[in-house]
Amino acid sequence: MEDTLDTRWWGLLPAAKRHRWLGPVIKGLLERRELVHGASWSVIAAIVARGSNVLAMILCARLLPQESFGQVALIQTTVGTFGPLAGLGLSSTT
Repeated sequence: MEDTLDTRWWGLLPAAKRHRWLGPVIKGLLERRELVHGASWSVIAAIVARGSNVLAMILCARLLPQESFGQVALIQTTVGTFGPLAGLGLSSTT
């Protein structure tokens, strides 16, 4: 990642990183950039997961009889309610 910044800034980045007060600023910007990059992938993953869940429920609604779809929706609601509660207990062990 620093190589692309070096070429973009015409090789001035190594000298700026050694600077007394500019070095920490550049380091912070690079870390912030990595944080935003990682967070954007997490947001994309959450959108894809929820979108696929909606598509699966639409497919179930079309293919299953009304009573069976009601059972599937009840199970999904129960898992969606108690899943986060179970996750709370696991976070204390890690």
